[in-house]
Amino acid sequence: MSRTLLIALVAVLIVLSGVGGYALAASRSDSVEDAVAAGNEAAAAEFAAAREEAAEQGEADGEREGARAGHNRGEALGIAEGSFAGRRAAKDAFRETLLTVGVRSETEREIGAVGAGSIGALEGSGDVLVVGDSLEVGTSPYLAKYLDEDVELEVNAVGGASSIGIFEQFQESYDPAQSVIVFDAGTNDDPAYPQILASQLERVSDIVGNRCMVVPTINDGTDARGKNQAVGSFVATRPGTQSPDWAGLVQDSPQIMSSDGIHALPEGYDRRAELIADAINTCLSFG
Repeated sequence: MSRTLLIALVAVLIVLSGVGGYALAASRSDSVEDAVAAGNEAAAAEFAAAREEAAEQGEADGEREGARAGHNRGEALGIAEGSFAGRRAAKDAFRETLLTVGVRSETEREIGAVGAGSIGALEGSGDVLVVGDSLEVGTSPYLAKYLDEDVELEVNAVGGASSIGIFEQFQESYDPAQSVIVFDAGTNDDPAYPQILASQLERVSDIVGNRCMVVPTINDGTDARGKNQAVGSFVATRPGTQSPDWAGLVQDSPQIMSSDGIHALPEGYDRRAELIADAINTCLSFG
């Protein structure tokens, strides 16, 4: 083979080798891209499946929690309405019995005293329990200055508490040594269900016996007429019960209120404390 032919053959082999290498590299590059694309597609599919499963699980959990919350609320409303209806029916029956024997007017004068009249010697040792919500959190620091120094005052107030929650606070803190119970509730109750507040007031009354109760009227920033009617009815049927007119004070002095129309400014809490303290002092005078 001539030298020229050998050189040409080597050149051809070099060219063919380069082409083959390029083709192999291109093939490998395509394979890597395909693999990456396949991996991304699989990851996307897995993510979509996981998201769908999580959404379905979240929906199921939400339905269960919603059903549980609805059941609990319905049960609480049912108990409150049933209790209130039963107590009201018993009182109506009692009054009808009085009517039958001809003593209704005298008895109604006796039980109809609103924030007036003695209930006789108070049980307890003259101590005072105050339970309430955020309004009482703001009010209670001012109470002591309007009470005698020897009055033992216990406060259990929790912001946002409904009358049901405040009844639970009462159960936590009540002691037989207490002669006056301030049940400062209703602001956070649903205005559509004033019977809940009425029921809690009756429950407290049943427990405390011949002790004085203080039940302020309610200003909730919306429409508290139903709740205040419940307060008025309770006070009218429980001799000696005091009802400081917080709603009236707010109406007459709106400048003492904060911008939300529910909570007070410091001056407002001070005046609210004075109202409640006056009622407490009236209660203690019964002893």
